[in-house]
Amino acid sequence: MTTSAPPTESHWTKRLFEPVDIGMLVFFRMAFGAVMVWEAYRYLSYNWFFTQFQESGFYFKYYGFSWVHAWPGDGMRIHFIIWAVLATMITLGLCYRIATVLFFFVFTYVFLLDQTTYLNHFYLVSLISFLMIFLPMHRAGSLDAVLRPSLRSTLVPAWTLWLLRFQIAVPYFFGGVAKINSDWLRGEPIRYWLAEHFGHPVAEPVVYAFAWGGMLFDLLIVPALLWKPTRIPAFVAAVAFHLTNDTLFHIGIFPWLMMAASIIFLPSEWLAISEKTDKAKQPTWTAPSPSRQKLILSLLAVWVGMHCLFPLRHWLYPGNVSWTEEGHRFAWHMKLRDKSPHSFELKVPTESGLLLRWELIPKWDSELGFHDYDLRQTATDVTGKTVADPPQINVELSGRQLRSAAAKPDMLLQLAHYLADQVRHAGEEPTGVFADSLISLNGRIPQPLVDPNRNLLDEPRNLWHADWIRPLTVPLPSPLRR
Repeated sequence: MTTSAPPTESHWTKRLFEPVDIGMLVFFRMAFGAVMVWEAYRYLSYNWFFTQFQESGFYFKYYGFSWVHAWPGDGMRIHFIIWAVLATMITLGLCYRIATVLFFFVFTYVFLLDQTTYLNHFYLVSLISFLMIFLPMHRAGSLDAVLRPSLRSTLVPAWTLWLLRFQIAVPYFFGGVAKINSDWLRGEPIRYWLAEHFGHPVAEPVVYAFAWGGMLFDLLIVPALLWKPTRIPAFVAAVAFHLTNDTLFHIGIFPWLMMAASIIFLPSEWLAISEKTDKAKQPTWTAPSPSRQKLILSLLAVWVGMHCLFPLRHWLYPGNVSWTEEGHRFAWHMKLRDKSPHSFELKVPTESGLLLRWELIPKWDSELGFHDYDLRQTATDVTGKTVADPPQINVELSGRQLRSAAAKPDMLLQLAHYLADQVRHAGEEPTGVFADSLISLNGRIPQPLVDPNRNLLDEPRNLWHADWIRPLTVPLPSPLRR
């Protein structure tokens, strides 16, 4: 009896460099570009370019990117117009290489402007737009191929399609892995979000169907799309899943981008271009030289390894990642937590003896009810008496920024330093900034997020664990107590 030997390295190399039809790449290029045009239109038509990036006086920066600032004047409007033009060029395949390089920088610049606007799907778009720089998506179905016939090819190496598939699979897989936690498996915070959407609590079987179904979908959808017996029902399930997400959570372009991306897991011949043209005109396929193959494989290994390990970095930090936020971003932890400030106050003592306080207060609308958050400033002297004429300190932050900063320690630290700078501008010298932040995670009884006795001005901002973050000790309540 003989057994087949496992595939050798040369076997996998041959598989990655064998020619496949370019149709899937062309489709994705067009779909990606069209969705990006739509997103630029939304930012321009709803004035989000102003309300998100120009209205406030301070923006929370990613570590190492404090030098990224919004354009002054009408610069942000022009920036999004350029975004739309570049996305249109990508859709049409016009000057593709230049358009993809510029689009990556134009998009990633917007992504880096403010941590408050972080979205996992924006991170995914940034990664995909970077990969598209190197993928030959313009060699067919493009104006480039029309204007330069010598460029035209309906065949591409298989690794180009599999690299794109890998990048789309990453948020699915790690999103599913992240859902294997006690809160999600007990139906939180999906229970609260469903009740909020429908205006009343929903039946427990429905809650668990959404929670466990969402986890299993993320973990299994990519293998199910790739496996022939489950391919069609999996695609139908993917469309239904993303349409449901769009209805319940209103998460912008993400469901539509992922629905389009689901198609690339289907067999490449389903969108074949080469079969629809004169085969006599097809270019002869020539595999890259062995040295070039090794270079490509090395770069692929680095990229794949990085994106398999980076989402797991939160395990290097102690505590619950949904509470501490350390390692939470860029790890595909999607829709896993609902953090709401029960109370939030920042105290800033000064050398002159004043104690300045900023309290987070809800703003109410007569028709809408709770609308947003604002900061209320008070000042007391050494006797504890309220100062009638306190220093005029200008704090320009949106309610969305305040809500995020109150619940996310890294942003809270940036807010503390921003307040200290504003106090200095008003002629006072702060001796410290102390935070009282009571936060509820997924319906828990509120507990302090940070140590109220730690001077945040003495705490450096770095990538190490912040020991001034209080560990999460409050258990998740019973669903009947919600």
